Amino acid sequence: MPSFGHRENELDPLLGRQIDRVSHPRPITPFFPTRFWCIQETRECLSAQIAKLEDELGVQLFERGPRSATATVNGRALIRQARIVLDEVERLKALARAGQDPLQGPFHLDRLRAGVLDAAILSLPLDGADLRWESLLSEPILVALPRRHPLVGRARVAPGALSTEPVILLEEGHCLRDQSVAVCDTVGLGRRRDDAQAAGLESLRQMVMAGIGIALVPELATRAPFGASQLAVYRRFAPPEPTRDLVLAWRRSFPRGDALQGLARGLREALTSQAVTNRSARS
Repeated sequence: MPSFGHRENELDPLLGRQIDRVSHPRPITPFFPTRFWCIQETRECLSAQIAKLEDELGVQLFERGPRSATATVNGRALIRQARIVLDEVERLKALARAGQDPLQGPFHLDRLRAGVLDAAILSLPLDGADLRWESLLSEPILVALPRRHPLVGRARVAPGALSTEPVILLEEGHCLRDQSVAVCDTVGLGRRRDDAQAAGLESLRQMVMAGIGIALVPELATRAPFGASQLAVYRRFAPPEPTRDLVLAWRRSFPRGDALQGLARGLREALTSQAVTNRSARS
């Protein structure tokens, strides 16, 4: 009886999650894509599960031979869709792992260029003739102050009023660090605290509340649930206020750029609407 293989958990949802997890995967025969893995299961059991799935769907998914099995047209379509579904599940898990800090995580630009990601939300400027992008949102950079800071009572804060305040930065490698440094240089905030750096936004807020210094935070990171804690007070700068531009970026070689343009339009409308709602609620 021919053996069947797949990447770890690739077909679990389709088989009613009756296939055990793979503890030590090994590559399978060449007629499957290289990203698939052989499952440590008896051939008879796995073949029975595939047959059961074919019976439930009413289509033949694999053409069986004496020593191998080849996916049919329907089988290949099913596998492609399963990949999409499971990739989206992984993205949801990644969002959940981001926890309370929406800006923490791997450096997405490298992963985008390597083909690990199809698209990524990034901030301008981007250096890359190999990339395309659609604008999503231009958001203000806010200043985070301790709750008892004398400037908390102001609706807008002039940069000159902060010129002697120590500015806390995030650690090297965090995307917001470079943006904060650029804002400091632009508006004249020169007292950067290189001796006290935060690992993430939540620790940044904790340090602000402890009176170690002030911090620069994009507006998106001040909204619930990311900015729901009462550890700091956020105020906008007096005009002209610093901003950052968010875009949805993808490789020029990506074959479904038109679909990502549609996605960008939907994201842009949602983000803009939410920004207006939040600003109205604060005013």
